[in-house]
Amino acid sequence: LEARPTQYLKDVFIKPDVQKSEITAGFELVGGRQADSVKVEVFEWPKAQSATAAVERSIQESLGENKTASVAVTVPIPGAKLWTPDSPNLYIARVTLLKDGQETDSLETRFGMREIRFDGSKILLNGKRFFLRGYGDDHIYPVEYSMSCDKEMYLRRLQIIKSFGFNHVRHHSTVLPHEYYEACDEIGMLPNAEFLIGYPAQLPGWGSLWKNGNPENLPKEVANATMIERFGQVIREYRNHPCIFAWVFGNELNMGQPPWDEMELRTQSWETAKRLDPTRPFMDLDGDWPRFARAGRETADFHSVLFDEWSNPVTNLKKFDLEDLGKPVIAHEMGNYLTFSRPDQIDLFEGTAFKPFWMVNGKAKLEELGLLNEVEAWALASERLYFFLHKSGLETLRKNPTISGYHWWLIQDYWTTSNGLVDLFFRPKSVRPDEVRMVNAPVVLLADGLERTYRSGETMELKFRVSNFSEAPINGEFTAEITLGNRKETRKFTVKDAPIGEVSSIGEIALPVPALEKPEQVKIAVSLTTDGPNEGAKTTQINRNVWTSWFFPAEIRPDATIAPAIYADEMIRDLFPDWNLQPIPESGDAQNEKQNEKRLPAAAVYVVSWLNPEVAEAVNRGARCVLLGDLENLDSIRITYKQTWWKAGDSESQNHCGTFVYPDPLTDAVTRDHWCDGAWCELLDGANKFKAEAAPAAPQTLIRALPSLVLVQNTPLVFRVRVGSGLLTVSGLNHFSDGAKKNPLNAWLVREMLRPVPSEAAKASIPAWPVEFLVPKNALPEGLTLGFRKVLNAPHCTSGFAYYSPNAPMFIARQKEAGDLVTWQTNPTATPGAPTTTFLFAG
Repeated sequence: LEARPTQYLKDVFIKPDVQKSEITAGFELVGGRQADSVKVEVFEWPKAQSATAAVERSIQESLGENKTASVAVTVPIPGAKLWTPDSPNLYIARVTLLKDGQETDSLETRFGMREIRFDGSKILLNGKRFFLRGYGDDHIYPVEYSMSCDKEMYLRRLQIIKSFGFNHVRHHSTVLPHEYYEACDEIGMLPNAEFLIGYPAQLPGWGSLWKNGNPENLPKEVANATMIERFGQVIREYRNHPCIFAWVFGNELNMGQPPWDEMELRTQSWETAKRLDPTRPFMDLDGDWPRFARAGRETADFHSVLFDEWSNPVTNLKKFDLEDLGKPVIAHEMGNYLTFSRPDQIDLFEGTAFKPFWMVNGKAKLEELGLLNEVEAWALASERLYFFLHKSGLETLRKNPTISGYHWWLIQDYWTTSNGLVDLFFRPKSVRPDEVRMVNAPVVLLADGLERTYRSGETMELKFRVSNFSEAPINGEFTAEITLGNRKETRKFTVKDAPIGEVSSIGEIALPVPALEKPEQVKIAVSLTTDGPNEGAKTTQINRNVWTSWFFPAEIRPDATIAPAIYADEMIRDLFPDWNLQPIPESGDAQNEKQNEKRLPAAAVYVVSWLNPEVAEAVNRGARCVLLGDLENLDSIRITYKQTWWKAGDSESQNHCGTFVYPDPLTDAVTRDHWCDGAWCELLDGANKFKAEAAPAAPQTLIRALPSLVLVQNTPLVFRVRVGSGLLTVSGLNHFSDGAKKNPLNAWLVREMLRPVPSEAAKASIPAWPVEFLVPKNALPEGLTLGFRKVLNAPHCTSGFAYYSPNAPMFIARQKEAGDLVTWQTNPTATPGAPTTTFLFAG
């Protein structure tokens, strides 16, 4: 703790032995015969008036004239208080050199009595099973500019972080100042100390950055020696901090496929760490593909595995299916989902060394679009999805007891993006600590079998389990409370001896879905009440978790009040075969004939997957149309249900921060808090958001795909416009996916899209587009006619990628069954009565 250099003491290392309740104080003595004895005293921290333990012994036999001597002194500490994240007890060791009874040199260093060891895939802290509930820190300091030496600042931040339930942190390619580790020692946080090799490109002899930065062509052995020397110095300098969980040599050094297994640095770093600090685990790289982790490496005491973080955590329930590797496994950089940044951070940059250019342009664009007043609502909706995705992933991970930890990525927003629980200035967002602690705690309650939607007449069957990484087997009472509207059911179960480090069954429920006329959200709230860990005073500990699902009516069909007639094309009729939708008429409406041109009825509703000129013209005269597909004149961008990974704004396709649902009768019955929850998953995976800025006017947006503040765009998913006297509703949702076809939400939404708006005043407030924008005229060479008008019959149809749409209707022309026939109608030929007509096909 003292800043002054010592004259004769060097490399003091306090090695605790929890089993024997003693420490060994080792150090190097330089300067020859400047001492004949050494005294080691141990004080409780903050430094007590009198020593808890002390030992003095002669060291004359260790000394040589003007040579360095290695000295080790064992000091018993009876009944030592152990260091854990929940009880970070600390001690101070004072090492004093004496010559003829007079002090010649001294040094104080702080330490904790704790032991980290592994038993196969299990992590043991002080002999007890332990789970790393970690987060990632990428070191953003908008005020401080770089890593601070302000311990009070670190203590304030760590208090916030601990409130979310975390006990571990992975610092990306960084070793921080001592003040940070002192704060971790005191507050109870277990960081990794990761050496500064960020990527394979930096590896000597192999990486492009090393080669480009080595103009003198120094041999790689010189760089290797320098790295190992500095790595060793880091270990010597920091190894007395009890908070440090492991030494890590670098980040993702296998990701670029270098010959890492053959590189000298791998074994040299491992040997250095084990020689200088045999008390801690070592990992040669942080972040590895599962296939490499499967093979195993002797230079890694545990594995940091990058699972399939690009998949949807709501549907990928096998993401963490990994066999026991015989070593602990930590999930590397887990989640990394983006939220919409609040532009009020811009003012906080005033007076700092940074200009938030990625926010300034976005805020200006929001003002230009007239959307600036919506940003707080966007951020809240975005953060709801952010937490739901993280919660889904952590619950899936906790069902595999061979995984021993994870790194929630990130705790603080990264610059130019927004992927943290707190923003750039460490202000907490809307996701509350008590919410995060439901899944980020020693004990987590889990549910198996929960579907995101159900229909009346089905049964909701749930199996409840508990993942227990507390300090003792669990005995207590489990309560499940199911709320549906004004109805509430409660079930109770007794939990007996749920073991440590296992996932144990608690109980099962089966709830029949009642008859309903409209959708209702069901809430499943569970709690586990047990005796707390304090032995002196009886305490109660309660763990909670909450899930939601949706119950829908058994039958969802259009009713007679929607329109006199509902017409649909082949693809829509295939999507809803029990709706008895009528084919779009051939003959048109004879009463509206003009110059022998037959037109479609205007007093009708059309549901189409592709908007042809005839339907557009009917809308212009007063029809309503629902388009479940793309508009030819409006570009669209495919999105996923989950938010973009890592950084938004790099491209339009990587610019997705969630959804915002506006109040409207179309969606009011099936959304809460203005975001699309898990029920919408299949409808949003593969959906298309529209680039509305190219339209004649901004449409009435019903569901918005949220952009990032880095690349602000007006991108509705579902919208309405007036066209002439009629109304057009356009949906870019993925209505035709296999999952959506089974989802009652899909049928409910389409049915509600068919309804008229509530009043003429409401209709008048909807922006208008000219019909010419909907169906542009095709510029064909003279004498040619657009040959395709519509499909009359196709036994097999699907959707897929076409030049004009990522989700175009596809009519399968190959013979899947004997007798298959695709029949279509052309436009009138350009030259009636000509002896021949030629058709060109593309497909």
